[in-house]
Amino acid sequence: MSSRWLLALLLVPLLSSIAFSQKLIDGFTREFAIQGLPTGFLLKSFDVTGDSVSELFVITSNQLQVFDGKTFSLIFKDSTAPGTNNLNQADVNSDGSPDLIANSKDTAIVIWNGPDFSTRRFFPAPQRGFNTFAVRNREDGQVEFSFGFRLDFSISCPPSSGTGTSGYLKRYLDTTFTLADSFGLPGAPVQIEPVKIGSSIDLIIVEDDVSNQRNCDPSTFSHSLLFQRLHLGALTGSTYYSFSCFHCGPGCFLAFSGGPAIGNIDSDQGPEFIVKWEEWNSLSCTPPNPTPRYLLVYDLASNTGQFSHADSFPYLSPLFVLDINRDGKGELLSHQVIGGKPGFIEYQTSNGSTLGFTEYPFTPSTKLTGQFGQPASPKVLLGQGDSVVVFGICTAVSRGDLNADGNVTVFDVTLQLNCVFLNEGDCNLCFADVNCDGALTAADVVLELLAVFLERPFPCS
Repeated sequence: MSSRWLLALLLVPLLSSIAFSQKLIDGFTREFAIQGLPTGFLLKSFDVTGDSVSELFVITSNQLQVFDGKTFSLIFKDSTAPGTNNLNQADVNSDGSPDLIANSKDTAIVIWNGPDFSTRRFFPAPQRGFNTFAVRNREDGQVEFSFGFRLDFSISCPPSSGTGTSGYLKRYLDTTFTLADSFGLPGAPVQIEPVKIGSSIDLIIVEDDVSNQRNCDPSTFSHSLLFQRLHLGALTGSTYYSFSCFHCGPGCFLAFSGGPAIGNIDSDQGPEFIVKWEEWNSLSCTPPNPTPRYLLVYDLASNTGQFSHADSFPYLSPLFVLDINRDGKGELLSHQVIGGKPGFIEYQTSNGSTLGFTEYPFTPSTKLTGQFGQPASPKVLLGQGDSVVVFGICTAVSRGDLNADGNVTVFDVTLQLNCVFLNEGDCNLCFADVNCDGALTAADVVLELLAVFLERPFPCS
């Protein structure tokens, strides 16, 4: 046994009487703060280092920073990034390392080659005018780029005329952008997401369908939102759901107000498509009073709507799926400011009703800006000004259970000793920080020992 381990055991009588600090907020442990970021940043996260932990990407209009998902240290920075819209990952050059891909306006594709991203290359876009794009590695080894284009058209109604929108999807192969196929869409694509459903990968396309004049009646206005799933291979698709105005009369239009999010929130292990939307009036540029608001959950595995729920909470906020209690099913969360206080709204995943509101101990300007690390150790990212604060989502069940086997045993003590004294292993604070003070110290080892051998509860469970 290491001499440092023996030292930890000798400290038990001395430290067992220490009053340990409580966690900052119920269910959350503050893990790290990244400060000095450019204001107005956006966040994305996915794994580009191959360690099964997502990296954190800080994005502005002309800057890209990448932080390691375990240490939160800066691993890459491009201070002259020409554009980071639609940031994606794929192995474009087939070297075994994920690359970062984005677009600079609608004129060029930008690729940072992994693993260090120091090499940046530009490729002219195959066609200007695209709204969104996605990229993925195909099963045959080729790289596939999917571009979504908006198509505006005129509606002839003499003596005036109106306009409408539709769209189409084009898929190209590799950076030569060899056209593979094209597919017409009823609306203008605003988001493309490759999603694994069963054993296949399909494209989920969110579309915006607008016409400011129908039947040559200038007072009419039609606006609907829809999503479509394209089955890859033979490019076929069906419009699975269309959102239409119901309540606000002439000039009504719909606005996405949260999401769309894709994640599993039930027991079938298949993903759901989740979105919030609300109805506004284009003639007055104001929402009706009260604003009709809805939450829709659509099961992509069975192609059926699970539920649609009217909700009174204000929207215009992100929508996230996080497995907080580590049961294999995600919880449905949204950030909101209510009564001047920011916090989480949690929705019931069986019918969409609101379960409750959990306040953050921060100012109203604090925003829920991202999430990553699920399912084993989910985290949330709270942004304020030029900073991001990383919070682990912890439960009484997870506290002290470093090997995530559902029990706190002597094996967890071994892992705790490695974390505290050798700085080795997976030392997620949600599991290892058993006194909830935001750090790993000998005090955590003491509490772990007391929990295992004397069945003492952790002070912040």
